[in-house]
Amino acid sequence: MIRETGPSSVMKIEKDYPTPKLQPGGVIVKNQYSGINFIDTYHRSGLYKRELPFIGGQEGGGFIAAASKGATACRTRACSKRTRNTLRFRRVR
Repeated sequence: MIRETGPSSVMKIEKDYPTPKLQPGGVIVKNQYSGINFIDTYHRSGLYKRELPFIGGQEGGGFIAAASKGATACRTRACSKRTRNTLRFRRVR
């Protein structure tokens, strides 16, 4: 979780962050892995402006924990790449 801009020390692990609300046509993925990329470091440092707080990690992999009625998922595993405020998923075999 990044609540303020600055050096890498501003990144904190918060285990009590609430689970997002399931949206129509959406899924909730329980990440087992996520990656901090260059764009995350730019946002964290304040070089590129972003609304605070935000969760770093533009890529992740894990299991689909919940799916709404409108979601189409044929597997229980997923990989994601965050594009703006949308996560794009691909199937994992």
